[in-house]
Amino acid sequence: MKDKALPALFDDPAHPLAAPLVAWGAASPRFAVFVAAHRDKIRKKARGAREPEALGDLLLELAVARDLHRKRYGTLGYERHLPDRTRVPDFALTLPSGAIVIIEVTRLRPLVAGVGEEPDDAAPRRASAPPPIDLRLAALVCGKLSQLVPNLPNVVVVGVPAELLPALDVAEAMRALLARAERRELTPREQHYIRKPNDFFRGYRALSGLLVRPWPPPVPAQGATLWINSQAPKTLPTRLRTYLADVPAEELVGL
Repeated sequence: MKDKALPALFDDPAHPLAAPLVAWGAASPRFAVFVAAHRDKIRKKARGAREPEALGDLLLELAVARDLHRKRYGTLGYERHLPDRTRVPDFALTLPSGAIVIIEVTRLRPLVAGVGEEPDDAAPRRASAPPPIDLRLAALVCGKLSQLVPNLPNVVVVGVPAELLPALDVAEAMRALLARAERRELTPREQHYIRKPNDFFRGYRALSGLLVRPWPPPVPAQGATLWINSQAPKTLPTRLRTYLADVPAEELVGL
């Protein structure tokens, strides 16, 4: 992507997202075409992301799009409207076979000092010790379950700070989440996103996979972890599983 294209995206060429998008577009012409095609949407989202954490959310979203375009596997739709859906998914990936895979992206934000909740949660907050990393991940997953599309494969991508990854067992966190739901003992933060018990199980069965990737960069040696839901009737293609877990090394992007 050439520098002259930046004014169409950002009022200020020194915008924090400008440098990474230029670099990514230069490395991947397919990603540059994607950005150009969704210029107005990205510009609107960037304008609305007034805080550094919101910009970090958007940058991860675009990094996922970059990675999928690098693999040259399918056509990526960005916030594409689907029939009978009031909320649009982050991405809809149409594979060469014509199959569609839904991809949702979220990020584990830093905790507010002295508060044991995520800063963007609408759940009641109280001063407490920070919740364990597995419970924070589980709450993020619960927040995405209602956005998954029935009868299609769905994968949720979660960006987690690299320094927290050694303490996180993704498979165990998901097993424990399911066990709490079966006992009807979801935590208050998890229950905040679940209206009825059946809503959890409906969303859980729609979740084909969960990708936990280091974010922000640089990517550490352990890379990404892809958890596959054995209870999901819709599975992820093997080739896509490999592509999702292959997170490239990159330079630190400062916001």
